[in-house]
Amino acid sequence: MMFNIFCLAILLRCFRADGSYWFLIWPGTAAHECWHWLVGLCTGATPTHFTIIPKDEGEDKVLGSVSFQNLTWFNSLPTAVAPLLSIPAVYWLSHTIQFGWNWTSALIVWAMASALSQSWPSPADWSIAFDEKMGLLFWIACAVLLFFI
Repeated sequence: MMFNIFCLAILLRCFRADGSYWFLIWPGTAAHECWHWLVGLCTGATPTHFTIIPKDEGEDKVLGSVSFQNLTWFNSLPTAVAPLLSIPAVYWLSHTIQFGWNWTSALIVWAMASALSQSWPSPADWSIAFDEKMGLLFWIACAVLLFFI
């Protein structure tokens, strides 16, 4: 099932120029922003504004956003890359849920594919993630320690 979800996620990305794109990936946008909000809340970044309503900003369309009051060297990286948590979540759900040939299963597969298609952090997210060099070094050191212990 995970392969089917992955293929559908790629297919959803192909509709980027289409007007229906926002609707097709709305569950993924919600998941993307919820991950930012949840990780920001857990790491003390203090979320202040949350939206999943798209708006035009010049050439680009912003599909959703979360604002934070207290981004620091410690919490900026995990908060910014939080949408990557959709990948293991979708993997786990695809192996946990029993799918059938019905509308409920189809909607769940669509929502999971949409979440997978929106799991990559945006350019603005990456900018925030790499803004604090001390935090970047701290989290790399933690990853290295976990890998070798």
